[in-house]
Amino acid sequence: VFTQGSQVSLIFSAAEQLGNVEQLQLMHDNNGEGSRASWHVERAAVQDLTTGKLSYFFCGEWLAADRGDGQVVKTFPVASEEDLRSF
Repeated sequence: VFTQGSQVSLIFSAAEQLGNVEQLQLMHDNNGEGSRASWHVERAAVQDLTTGKLSYFFCGEWLAADRGDGQVVKTFPVASEEDLRSF
């Protein structure tokens, strides 16, 4: 269960290396009661465990039917070098 202020790490396996990660799509089923159905994603990172390469995403968005723009599916572009320097 995700709770306010939590940090969650997930590990997925893939048949091949990830290569250049250009975007990250996050979604959820809007399940839960009250605020538990709403997720605020501040930032995310994806690491290819084979190569060690990290890709960062600055999200700052709600995935929620009742907050923000009401969407539970969002796609975020990978952070640029300039984004990383100014963070």
